[in-house]
Amino acid sequence: MKKRIQNILIQLLMMLTVPLLAGAFIFASKEDRKNACGSILIEFINPQLSFVNQQDIQKVIAAEGIVSEKTPLHQLNLKQLEKRMEENKWIQSAEIFLTANRQMRIRLVQKTPVVRLQQADSSDYAYYLDSQGNTIEWSEQYSPRLPVASVPALGYGQEDYKLKTSLVQLAQFIQTDSFWNAAIAQIVVNNQYEIQLIPIMGKQLIQLGDTRDLQDKMNRLLRFYQEGVHKFPWDKYDELDLRFSKQIVCRNNRGEILAEDPYDDKSKMIIRKLDATSKQQAPVSNPGKSKKINNEEKKGTSSKKNLAANPTSKKNNEQKSTQIKPNSIKQ
Repeated sequence: MKKRIQNILIQLLMMLTVPLLAGAFIFASKEDRKNACGSILIEFINPQLSFVNQQDIQKVIAAEGIVSEKTPLHQLNLKQLEKRMEENKWIQSAEIFLTANRQMRIRLVQKTPVVRLQQADSSDYAYYLDSQGNTIEWSEQYSPRLPVASVPALGYGQEDYKLKTSLVQLAQFIQTDSFWNAAIAQIVVNNQYEIQLIPIMGKQLIQLGDTRDLQDKMNRLLRFYQEGVHKFPWDKYDELDLRFSKQIVCRNNRGEILAEDPYDDKSKMIIRKLDATSKQQAPVSNPGKSKKINNEEKKGTSSKKNLAANPTSKKNNEQKSTQIKPNSIKQ
């Protein structure tokens, strides 16, 4: 009898233990959920850029072993996760935090390109510069619409960095001006690190040189487009040179010589035609000839009649240029 009572008590104890254990397990599961990471929200501060997408970020989260509604909060290392996010070559910064309801929020800022650089000797190598002149790698996934500059191979020296910052300045100027954004097709940098512009309108190469006095240079060019093209035979010239202070030099690189000034009213236009080769490039080897040219300039005589009358002078001139001085275009 006593043994039978013991068996009954054991069975009752077992029957009570099972629900107690089940209840404890359910309670523990609820507590785990309370202490686990909740949902994950990914937010791009500059969503107009598409270098990185939601799937890219989710892969980083999964690689860190984080699962929403499962990973315990005490196992989360938010600083480490931010660092992993910023290792992405197109992410500028990452901010990650938890809300009061355990939601993980990830805020990302993508790097913002200002200008696209295409290396002149390689059709496959291109990259971007941000507003500080820092390099942003090319993306197969996303190609933003930006000013394009054809450049030689650039390194990280002082002159290279100076050129990069100049290209950033020029690209920002073009992008913020509706006229120039529509008028400039491409930026070109030669091997001497001189900046040139290829316009959509006209065939002339625009010699900018550098970005010093950029606003003044572009204002001169704008006035020329607005007023000078209606009076000046600019189709006969190959270059519009803005590198000289307070003037535009229109240069003919085909050796053609204009016999007549395009302006009749000398009170409005002062045009002086030059032998660009002898004046701007190499020194004249014949001292007597140089002296003669200087004397003619001092007397105010024009060289155009001599050029028209002497056909051999055409062979000696590789370039023909015209200087438009400040009062050449009515303000």
